Amino acid sequence: EGVAGGFYRGWWPGLAGKIPSYALTWTFFQQLKQAQSRILKRPPRNIENSIMGCIASATTVCIMIPMDTIKTRLVTQGGASGIPYRGIVDAAVR
Repeated sequence: EGVAGGFYRGWWPGLAGKIPSYALTWTFFQQLKQAQSRILKRPPRNIENSIMGCIASATTVCIMIPMDTIKTRLVTQGGASGIPYRGIVDAAVR
């Protein structure tokens, strides 16, 4: 296995966790670009693209951080009370 094998051991689960985030960011950015083009009737300028990218990323973070927290709670199971979670909703509520 060596150094390289240990370095890449968690690569696939990490990638699987990032794909939904990247997909959401790309989708939000494309939707914002379409709305901007419809409203202003011209392609976006560089600064507008940057602002829309920031908005798309911030929106994705607001969605993905709570989901990542729930995933972490389910993986670590029990939390402070020591009682295992019964599912996604229970992990979100507690």
